[in-house]
Amino acid sequence: MSFDLDPSDGLPSRAAIARELLYRLMREYSGDFHCAGWLSGLEFVVWDFAHNPDRRNTGNAEAESLARWFRNLATIADGWWVGPKPTDEHECREAFIPLAEWKECLEEGT
Repeated sequence: MSFDLDPSDGLPSRAAIARELLYRLMREYSGDFHCAGWLSGLEFVVWDFAHNPDRRNTGNAEAESLARWFRNLATIADGWWVGPKPTDEHECREAFIPLAEWKECLEEGT
């Protein structure tokens, strides 16, 4: 993955780091809970887990912490991972989209 660099110091931006961490955390969630590298519809499953307390064991501090991580990283990154989508090379890869676009997808139910 390429990082957006902060012009003030040449290091990856806070949003770029959050985007990368969110991607890795979503893949780890998919593997740990669904035995899949990227579960079909994972973006919806994780969003629901992170934003709907009825979908997780709210008495479980670890689940609550994980849900908070998903929410915070999405906010900092200002986006959400969806996928996989076809690329120019006719491969399928996960794609990062702006949070506003993701929320439109949720409203449309796609």
